[in-house]
Amino acid sequence: MIDRLARGQVGPPRPLLRPDGSRFPLAVRYGGNGCIAYGDVPADLLDALIPGYCGLDDQARLVARIRLAYRAAVAAQALALAEAYPEELQALSSEERAALLRPQHEPVRLEWWSSPIPLVLVDTAYAPVTSLDRPISTIADVVDPPNMMWLRPQDEWELLESLARSGYVQGLYEAL
Repeated sequence: MIDRLARGQVGPPRPLLRPDGSRFPLAVRYGGNGCIAYGDVPADLLDALIPGYCGLDDQARLVARIRLAYRAAVAAQALALAEAYPEELQALSSEERAALLRPQHEPVRLEWWSSPIPLVLVDTAYAPVTSLDRPISTIADVVDPPNMMWLRPQDEWELLESLARSGYVQGLYEAL
């Protein structure tokens, strides 16, 4: 279920309700905050981001999620570069600059990532899905280091969460 927000709407939107008055358990804002998708399961939200998603078989759904992750990677990498401080951009090595400016469909072939500018990556391009090793952050030894942004299309909910962390969608929530 999709709700389009009125232009100039002030304050939080009123949640869209089912005909029986109950709330949908999931929601996400997308499209520059112009739309909110509501649903019962993650696939319902992805159907708003990928038209026809719910009508696809499992393999086609995975391919569609990977394609969405790459589209989101382009936007997220551009945003990360736009938000970088001038001194961070000037301090980039030629290898780091090439990694940040590469076409997003090309995986990064680096062992380490030390720049504070987040490097946006789609995890299905790396081990264990492929034979390519994942770059490792030298800043933090955690699943989601502050200088790397992993988009995870293998699982519907993980993709939505990673899209929210990247800023591609906003307001992802589970209503209780």
